[in-house]
Amino acid sequence: MNTAFLFYGDDDYTITKTVQKWCDLFIAKHSEVAINRLDAENDAERLEPELATAANTQSLFATLNLIILTNPFSISEEPVEQKLISLIETASADTHVIILWQRQPIDKRRRLYKQLLALSSTKKLEIKEFREPKGDDLERWIRHFYQQRQVSIDDDALNLLRQRSLGLPLWTIAQRCELLTTVTDAVTAETVKEYIPPLNIADTFGITDALAARNLTGALKRGAPLLLARNPKLDELIPSFGAVAWLYRTLLLLKEQGAEAEINPYVQRKLQSLVGRWTLTELKQGLIRTAELDWAVKTGKSEYQWAIEELIFRAES
Repeated sequence: MNTAFLFYGDDDYTITKTVQKWCDLFIAKHSEVAINRLDAENDAERLEPELATAANTQSLFATLNLIILTNPFSISEEPVEQKLISLIETASADTHVIILWQRQPIDKRRRLYKQLLALSSTKKLEIKEFREPKGDDLERWIRHFYQQRQVSIDDDALNLLRQRSLGLPLWTIAQRCELLTTVTDAVTAETVKEYIPPLNIADTFGITDALAARNLTGALKRGAPLLLARNPKLDELIPSFGAVAWLYRTLLLLKEQGAEAEINPYVQRKLQSLVGRWTLTELKQGLIRTAELDWAVKTGKSEYQWAIEELIFRAES
């Protein structure tokens, strides 16, 4: 029987839900006190004693301990690696359940991976890769999402929702799907058209990615369709301002609250390394100016090309 699990892959949404389900079931049967959460990336110095403590501590309220170790491949010292391997080898169904949650890409050449792979052949560890659904798999994922919530979706609605979700992370797709369940129990194409905006012709997500990295060339390239379009529709233009405002707000939260910020884990992981490129003053001024430009365009006081250009160039300055 497997007593340890390694979860990894680009589908952070499903991994998060899987780990949460484990925790919920464990709490219902045992105790929340017996859950030990460790982070190899942020608690590197304390990890070895923490692993030893987790291995030797029995809760007063439960005989079984659940250990969740995030980013185990951030471990750089061999003694700590061996402590982890030893913990997995000695764990039994009566003492520990261990979940290794790798939120970064795995280098399968690493000694740690090879040791974990060897343990998987002895049934002590299960290794599972989670990939974000694409194409037909995404269509099946959306159908299953609504079946679980007892909400119907017709074929036209499914096709349209899939088109308007291309390239988006699964967290965002799930949020869009969840939104529709709040307004109807039978999703139609008309419902999707009303509540789910089309993907912006200027590649809104590409613009915000480039702006976050202060990449002027990339932002201009992504925004070119709007800068060159003669008569863009307002509903194609406005999402660009909303997305940039969201970017500034999110970077502000990360700058001020760090890992404690209550934001999407996928977004946090994506933007965390870019926060240092901005100052608090720059982010606050950027948010205010984005709101001013948004209002100026909506009220006809500003030309859209000039407003988009200023959004991009202000992020670079």
